[in-house]
Amino acid sequence: DINWESGNCPSGDGAVTLGYKSSASGTYSSVTGGKSNRATNIYASVSGGLYNTASGEYSSISGGNFNVASEQFSSVTGGQNNEASGSYSSIGGDSLFECEERTDQDANLRIVCSPIMPDTYFNFQQGIVIGLWNDICNYGSGILSVGPKGSESGNCPSGDGAVTLGYKSSA
Repeated sequence: DINWESGNCPSGDGAVTLGYKSSASGTYSSVTGGKSNRATNIYASVSGGLYNTASGEYSSISGGNFNVASEQFSSVTGGQNNEASGSYSSIGGDSLFECEERTDQDANLRIVCSPIMPDTYFNFQQGIVIGLWNDICNYGSGILSVGPKGSESGNCPSGDGAVTLGYKSSA
């Protein structure tokens, strides 16, 4: 806290607060600029802007105003009234996805990303390959290829608009 008249409050152990009327109350948290920003959890940070709150562990906000990063490893790069509310979620200027941790039936932790707007359409001009890339395939335009997990599927959708599913399929 450089300006003693700023109203800043670096109350967390190892916390740093710059800017105006900001607080860093989490351990090793930081606010490095802006006005009325808060970093309230361990290693949380706000770089600037106005009325931003980084409340998740290791969360960060780069700027903007009235943004919130409320879960662990969540981040907001700017804008206004954005909230990164899932673990590992990220909100950018035009973010389409929000990611969160989920556990499958075998107790494996997975990161699952879903569209923020449920009625969003995605337009892929070239194609989608789910599974491993086939180096010897001359992929066409507007293709879809779905193969097994963790092994070379041998699929090769080489024609425009081609779809291959399964194992060692070509179109």
